[in-house]
Amino acid sequence: MTAQWLYDEIMQHIDPDLLTSNIPLLDTELKNATPEERAERLAVCDESFDIFDLSLQDVDEKMREDVINWKRQMNDQLQKLSAAKETEQIQSIEKSLDDNIL
Repeated sequence: MTAQWLYDEIMQHIDPDLLTSNIPLLDTELKNATPEERAERLAVCDESFDIFDLSLQDVDEKMREDVINWKRQMNDQLQKLSAAKETEQIQSIEKSLDDNIL
């Protein structure tokens, strides 16, 4: 995952004109616009970037939660494997002792 990919992934749902591949087209559009049209479009862009910031914050929070939960699951699996290995070792020692006693 790259920063560009994440930016475009979020922005495609907000304002596709602001995708990284479309910025050059928007630049041309703004150069040919009247001052009023340019101001209006830039105001829309500002709104889009504000929405983007909120969306990115949501993605960040969700991703952090998911990563923390994943880490917990991996730790739980490791603990279970470790406990199972210890149980197996204890059973092996007990069997050896039983075999040696009998």
